[in-house]
Amino acid sequence: TSECYLPNTRSRRLDGYGRITRLVNNYEWISFNFGPTLLSWLEETHREVYEKILEADRASAERLGGHGNAIAQAYNHIIMPLANRRDRETQLVWGRRDFERRFGREPEGLWLPETAVNDDTLSMVIDSGFRFIILSPAQAESVRPLGKRGGWTDVSDGSIPAGSPYRCFAPADKSRSSYMDIFFYDSPLSHGVSFNHLLRNGDAFAEAIAQAYPRVKGDLVVIASDGESYGHHEPFADMALAYLVDEGASRNGFTMTNFGAYLDSAAPAYEVRLKQGRAGEGTSWSCVHGVGRWKEDCGCNTGAPPGWNQAWREPLREGLNMLRDALAGLLETEGSRLLNDPWKARNDYIDVIENRTPEISEEFVAARAARRLDAAGRARALTLLESQRNALLMFTSCGWFFNDISGIETVQLLAYAARAIELAGDDTLEERLLDILARAKSNIAGVGTGADLYRDAARGAALDMPALVAQHAIFSFLFGPDESLEIFGHFFAPRETKEIALDGTVIRIGSVVVESPYTLESRDYGYALFVEREAGYRCFLGEQASAAGLRRIEEAAERAAPAHDAGGALDEASALFPRHSYRLVDLVPEDRERVLRTLAAKKLAALDEGFRRLYLETRDLLRMFAESSMEISPGLLVPAQAALTHMLLDEVDGWDRSLDTGRLSGIRNVLAEA
Repeated sequence: TSECYLPNTRSRRLDGYGRITRLVNNYEWISFNFGPTLLSWLEETHREVYEKILEADRASAERLGGHGNAIAQAYNHIIMPLANRRDRETQLVWGRRDFERRFGREPEGLWLPETAVNDDTLSMVIDSGFRFIILSPAQAESVRPLGKRGGWTDVSDGSIPAGSPYRCFAPADKSRSSYMDIFFYDSPLSHGVSFNHLLRNGDAFAEAIAQAYPRVKGDLVVIASDGESYGHHEPFADMALAYLVDEGASRNGFTMTNFGAYLDSAAPAYEVRLKQGRAGEGTSWSCVHGVGRWKEDCGCNTGAPPGWNQAWREPLREGLNMLRDALAGLLETEGSRLLNDPWKARNDYIDVIENRTPEISEEFVAARAARRLDAAGRARALTLLESQRNALLMFTSCGWFFNDISGIETVQLLAYAARAIELAGDDTLEERLLDILARAKSNIAGVGTGADLYRDAARGAALDMPALVAQHAIFSFLFGPDESLEIFGHFFAPRETKEIALDGTVIRIGSVVVESPYTLESRDYGYALFVEREAGYRCFLGEQASAAGLRRIEEAAERAAPAHDAGGALDEASALFPRHSYRLVDLVPEDRERVLRTLAAKKLAALDEGFRRLYLETRDLLRMFAESSMEISPGLLVPAQAALTHMLLDEVDGWDRSLDTGRLSGIRNVLAEA
């Protein structure tokens, strides 16, 4: 985010002296696709960046006759041709509704993950009402002028002229009334952006685009690349892009537009047929074998070491397909007794996913129930649908993309599978899955198979309510109660808490009611949190903890207070809660990082104060060293450097990227001292 998404919302334009002249929101000028998962994360953790992205779409729509730059995506980036029809349908429904909620308009275009498409996928995208897609020139088979019969020109070698859009008719529609307009990106330019450092210089970038027009044989040049190219893969590439949209385009005689606006001004004059791929499975932009990269050891990888293979992909796909089908059967048999139309309910479940509250969940089930449901029935209906959500997430494409099954992307897929099984409540599914995953062998010695990874890593990563309670206890201690009332969609209602401070140890004893919007179930937990020094957090907890048991821990702590020994209280907590004990290392990675950064910041703040005090006490001595041209001892120099650095940071704190001229004198003073 700091290298790419944020800089592109306010990229710097500099004058000849390196001074900032203005900030450019690049997203106002280029077509872009952010997946729902990334947008949800930005919405929660980087709200300003998120709002700038939405603002860019509104500004582009205002400039281009109602056509915004944002493009929708199949929901969680699955390889659509390898999915079954129901999953493709839900991906399109969820992707569209997520887009409409965020951007406040209907999407015109759809980004197909990895540009993977076959006839069935294309037909469903057409039926879903999308207007255009973007593909690789290598995916086109042949072209001919619209309205002509016969006379197809072979472009299967990637030679399709990419300077204009093409119309592709739904394969099964003999009336030719259903179609999709397709843009093909310019391969040399797109490759240059992604791999040949074309973004290192804004002038070179603009000139390369201008030189592409004769090659594409039209008045449109399309570049398609990963968004991370503009800053993450190529540092400061956002500035090359800002130069292009602010100055380079006009200097080189072209303007910036988007696909929807272009279609309004220039309808396709040619139609295109797409390659079918092996056995009709389709093609993609990142696998020369079609879509083999996401199902087999096709040879595509990301630079794997010699001797490695990707044979693990096939049993991974087979195992998850088996689980998907078994969970679908469960939804149809059990779900049909609870819901009028289980599959329609799954499509509509996006409304719950994007606004998880107990009230929304209750209303959702009530509106779709096959009969009047009691609390257990409502909870089960939601549990089945949440299991289905995880069954969709476990097909996210990155899990097959890289070199080994032990990668974090693949382990995350297995965690989704574990959660789907847990919610389904059928233990036999796990054993069936493990039997298949046992054939998925890692290339790394000691890792084992997919079954080992599932047992060792994925199963532990699945959402666990006791772990959330431990996180609540730690967060409420560190950040205050308001910061821990909602964690991963679960709502926490704290009751009594008692805190006892010993020498070097704080013991917090409390109870909390947890409500899950996933299942509408409510559970009562008691806990005892022991905090030793900076990072020695240990939380014991259990469900339906007795008041007497909690009181015994409290009494043991109070008895130990004079001697400052928490051992007795620790023994009582361990006896009362033998099943669940958590440390900082057991928190989910992003929250563990937040805690550790907070603890480090507190320690650094104390060190900073010490450095400042030492600097002020030795400032005159340091000046004498400088005036005498003598080398300053590191023991004096290092604290002084740290203190002056923090003093300078204090002066610019809150500036963001706008200059506060009223505070320049403070900076001058610090620099003068330095």
